[in-house]
Amino acid sequence: MVLYRATGDTPWAVHDPRYEITDPAGGWRPFCGRRLAAVPVDAHHLNLLDPPAVRFVASHLSDLLTHIRETPEGAHR
Repeated sequence: MVLYRATGDTPWAVHDPRYEITDPAGGWRPFCGRRLAAVPVDAHHLNLLDPPAVRFVASHLSDLLTHIRETPEGAHR
């Protein structure tokens, strides 16, 4: 499992300390265990799927999928 996590603060957002999560995995690790790869993306919540951030996400995901296809045990993960 891969979590692409924006590292920047979202402009114009109301900042509430109750929702500030410092865990790189965003609190998802208890549900995913070691299977979770948290990947930081230089973006904020609103522009994560806009260039250039989306190019980074696409390239990273493409590399992961290529590695899985090329690894004999990849199908068994």
